[in-house]
Amino acid sequence: FQHQPVQQHIANIQPARAVTLPKSYAALIADWPVVVLGMCTVLIVVCALVGILVPDLPDFSDPLLGFEPRGTAIGQRLVTWNNMVKNTGYKATLANYPFKYADEQAKSHRDGRWSDDHYEREKREADWNFQKDSFFCDIPSDRYSRVVFASASGDDLWNLAAIKSMCNVENMRIRSHAQFGDLCQRTTAASCCPSWTVGNYIAILNNRSSCQKIMERDVSHT
Repeated sequence: FQHQPVQQHIANIQPARAVTLPKSYAALIADWPVVVLGMCTVLIVVCALVGILVPDLPDFSDPLLGFEPRGTAIGQRLVTWNNMVKNTGYKATLANYPFKYADEQAKSHRDGRWSDDHYEREKREADWNFQKDSFFCDIPSDRYSRVVFASASGDDLWNLAAIKSMCNVENMRIRSHAQFGDLCQRTTAASCCPSWTVGNYIAILNNRSSCQKIMERDVSHT
């Protein structure tokens, strides 16, 4: 028998190449161009959908938004003020300028809709020209300074004595301050605009020149 040599076949097996992360942005694009292109496309589509489908984006213009005092007396007054500002305007619950309301009330009084002994409005020329000078120069705004009055005894402030007392405090403590004239709102250089106070509202609705001239019947019929 002829002896044939047995050939030994040795497989040349190389170890698998380990997946390594690219060391640079250029290497990432060179090794994974399709993945990079796909991720960029998905990111663009997601951002476009967010801009189209989300109507109101977060507003960070006011850094104090969300940090208002809550559960305190000043916080409750601030909420009341903001509600008044939101509900004041054209076709809103509160009117910016009550001229039309005052005219309608005066007309109804002249037409006999009110009894003669019910209330007789005094007609006289006021110091302020309501139509020309605009008794209130502008609508209420959150930019205005605010003063809160409270009764020391806890009584209701809706009476003639309390309203006139608040007017006196405003004139003596606020409007007479040396720097008030530099900070107040003006339409002319002659004088500052009247404040948005209950007394001034009653004065304009009853054709009074100032809150100091209002009467008991003005308060009861406002």
